[in-house]
Amino acid sequence: MHRRPNRIDLLVFVIALVGVVLSITKGDISELSIPPVSLFWGIISGITAGCYVVIPRPLMSDNSPLTVLGWGTLIASLFFNLHQPVWVGVPHLTTGGVIGIGAIVIIGTVLPFACLLHSMKFASSADVSLVDAVQPVMTFILSVMFLHTQISLMEVVGSALVVVAIYILQNYKRKLSTKDELES
Repeated sequence: MHRRPNRIDLLVFVIALVGVVLSITKGDISELSIPPVSLFWGIISGITAGCYVVIPRPLMSDNSPLTVLGWGTLIASLFFNLHQPVWVGVPHLTTGGVIGIGAIVIIGTVLPFACLLHSMKFASSADVSLVDAVQPVMTFILSVMFLHTQISLMEVVGSALVVVAIYILQNYKRKLSTKDELES
């Protein structure tokens, strides 16, 4: 946003980074506990997450969230079609398959992204990305609860550091806004 990060942003970044490193290495820095391809896609996902809360902000002043989401999805699907054309390897779909895919598209993609884009009318990009950062933590917790994923102590510590970083940043921003309200 054309301004330098302040000290608290850098501190929170370092805490979260240490948490992520502990989680993906299980404390042994010489070895990843995830496949390298997962690390690659995780980094790409982080970059795109930063982009999709900053880039649409100017578009949101003149357009509805669904319009921005529709154009973004169309452009992304055209680029993906270069890699995997829709007419190659078409699977046989049953009615249940179509309903399942439709539910995933609507409930898992359209609704959450429309809500995220709509929230940008009321909150800053930083606040929206902060809330968005909770999603991987919830995925981690739910995978342990429902899929009985085995985790190590270092993964728990790493996840806790990410949550602490989110808390510190949110608490700092809340104190700043309270201070600004008192001064005005």
